[in-house]
Amino acid sequence: MNPWVAQRNGNSVIRCISKSERGVMDGRVTLSTIDRDGFINALEKSGIDSDRARRLAVDISLDINFLWRNLKIETENPVWADEQHIRILIPAMLVGEWDERIKNDRDLIGILSGTSYEDYLEKLQFIIKAEESPLLKIGSVWQIKAPYTLYNIFYKDITEDDLTHLLECLEWLLEDDDPDALAKMDEGTLHFWKDKHAYSGYIKKGVFRSLTLLSIVFEKYHRDCKAINQLIQAQLEGFTTERYLSNMHNMKWIAEANPVVFLDFIQKDIANGAQLMGKIFEIKQTPYGLTNTNIFYSDLLFCLENIAWSRELLPRTTEILLYLCKYPNNSNWTNRPINTLYNIYQFLLPQTFADFDNRFVILKSLSTNSVINCLQYPQGKHLSAFCPFLRRSH
Repeated sequence: MNPWVAQRNGNSVIRCISKSERGVMDGRVTLSTIDRDGFINALEKSGIDSDRARRLAVDISLDINFLWRNLKIETENPVWADEQHIRILIPAMLVGEWDERIKNDRDLIGILSGTSYEDYLEKLQFIIKAEESPLLKIGSVWQIKAPYTLYNIFYKDITEDDLTHLLECLEWLLEDDDPDALAKMDEGTLHFWKDKHAYSGYIKKGVFRSLTLLSIVFEKYHRDCKAINQLIQAQLEGFTTERYLSNMHNMKWIAEANPVVFLDFIQKDIANGAQLMGKIFEIKQTPYGLTNTNIFYSDLLFCLENIAWSRELLPRTTEILLYLCKYPNNSNWTNRPINTLYNIYQFLLPQTFADFDNRFVILKSLSTNSVINCLQYPQGKHLSAFCPFLRRSH
């Protein structure tokens, strides 16, 4: 149907448009996005407890169709969820997001699908046009909706060949270093940098997120994660400063996919002289910006904050954070290791699932020298604030 012809003939037409579309459009209505807190509150008012409401909001990406299926309100499978179309969907699901303007993104889709990007997109048309389609396109960017829910439903349909191809693509994405990464870190003048990555940030985020979701879902359903874990370990062992800077915004996905290997990576670097930690925790001065300083450790610190929620991994995380407190930090940034420790070990609302007794035992079991060394650093004066019983433990 041609909407313009229909409108000229006196019909009312409702048409979805994006911000990138141009042209005069009378009677334009801008719909508000679904508010996450409002979504959670609505679920709570319907009788769903707060914890489950929050999990649902994340798992279904605020999608009402996935909500109905999760709550068993809708029990029939979508029209596209047959064996043939699920196999077609798998490559897109593994990639998660991509920008079709970028040739390398298109080529990577082609490798996973075993055909050209154009042929694969043609095969996707039935799923794209179907009701409750799991695919969303905004401008030139394709996205999979509610990927965690989809992985829980279709994890059995992911073959070993699919996983092998995905891990191969992941290696390419990890090795897509920014050739200007080190220069950007040390820049002292205002400079406009050109993005020289071979792949888009969308496809990197999508594939790294898939790595995490596969690890979580495979572990949940007792499927072997050995290949994923081996790749993460092998890649982290070869991490240079340039590679860290090129991938730092996606480190959270690597850390969540295998937090034990991630902690091993940091502790091994510390044991070998902290070549990487020493560089990324160095505060860089700059004449530009509100703080006149640049930091490059915030993504790594965010990873440690997430891992600290684990009771089992809190001892190792605490030891690493105590070590990282040794680096001088005279910046105005609040996200620093000492503040992370404060948030973890504060008496009220500690940012960990470990209870008070566990936290007490962890700090007491750490070597006396480690704690004393930390207390001797200029920023260590705050350490007694987050744990008043620390001094009594000696």
